[in-house]
Amino acid sequence: MSYLADERYLYKPVPNRAVSQIIASGCVTREDQFNSLCSLLFNGSSRSKSQSFRELDPSYPMAIFQPYFIQPLERDLIASCLFETHNIPALYIGDQEAAAAYSVGKTTALVIDMGYGKAVVAPVVDGHCIHSKSYRSDVTGKLLHEILEHEILTQLKAQQSSVGIGHDASTPGIIRPKENASLLTSVQVKQRYDSVTNMYTRTQLPPELCGPSFVAFHKQLLLSEIVQFCFQASHKPMDMQLDYRGMQRELHEKGSTSHYLLPDGNKIDLSFSASLIPEGIFNTSVYPVLFNTRLLDPTSIQMHAHKAIVSLHDSIQPELASNVVVVGGLSNINGVLNRLKLELESVMPSTLKVKLVNSQYNNLSRRFAVWYGGNVLSSLGTFPYFWASKAEYEEHGISILDRRRF
Repeated sequence: MSYLADERYLYKPVPNRAVSQIIASGCVTREDQFNSLCSLLFNGSSRSKSQSFRELDPSYPMAIFQPYFIQPLERDLIASCLFETHNIPALYIGDQEAAAAYSVGKTTALVIDMGYGKAVVAPVVDGHCIHSKSYRSDVTGKLLHEILEHEILTQLKAQQSSVGIGHDASTPGIIRPKENASLLTSVQVKQRYDSVTNMYTRTQLPPELCGPSFVAFHKQLLLSEIVQFCFQASHKPMDMQLDYRGMQRELHEKGSTSHYLLPDGNKIDLSFSASLIPEGIFNTSVYPVLFNTRLLDPTSIQMHAHKAIVSLHDSIQPELASNVVVVGGLSNINGVLNRLKLELESVMPSTLKVKLVNSQYNNLSRRFAVWYGGNVLSSLGTFPYFWASKAEYEEHGISILDRRRF
């Protein structure tokens, strides 16, 4: 059974209920659950836990925006589900990169999408995403989370091995001897917002009461929180000749390191990891050298941007360089936008002036740029001409959706 619920229900475990991801990196990973989600959206909220949920009217057309690299088979799966199962009258499937450009009022821009499941550099010209000149980066938020988790577990295992025989193993916040190190030895659940203290009251729940998917979900929330509040991109390239781990050990011995308190009470040291991990966005050699992680494509984000711009006609290059739109969750890491501008200026031809047009926007505007841009695009007076009807889809197949691009 599937449910559509407010986010607050993800903070309270329910027996025999799992937290699952329907879409990852823009691709539908669970076709059955995607169909269930559409059924809940179109056919009523009787099984929904959300009091604020409103049904979508299936008599209206629907616009969906996907990453440029999604294959026709994936689009056909979505189209057949919406047309045949849910009987919508018309559909538009566009590129997320074009929608991101529209979110800041641009029809020509270089879109750099730095998200959890995908990192994309795509030129958008006259409202069209140029697929052949678009590139994907291996450095995504998911990779940063995996490296961060490995670093934390390494520290927790070191703490575990240093626990003395005479130590009281029942002390909260200390890993017990002979216990496997885990990122979450308990789950911290937000329960009630206290307007006086301006904080949530929290309850510690043991993982065995939560289920593996619930614990995995909260583990990703914890990693996201650490990335958001602790990571700091260096304002200039870091010197890879320095022994950063040795420096971190020295600081730790002196007691001058910065710590992060995990929900279960364990403290971790993020002195250099907080800067070294995001450094890999711009210098991918950091990962194999310091974190033993090799990338299939070690090209940095700024070099992808350079390739995307210089591969196009000279007449369009200045406009692309001066209209760089940066979106996605990783763009919210402290210092990333300033560092990205510096790196782009260092690799671009001297005749091109680099400008990040949405660098002053708030975090939500960059994170949900595709939603905002899709709303702008679908509100245009000429947009109805690009709808593909159900009859046209039945006659021409998925090709009609590819031809009906704004």
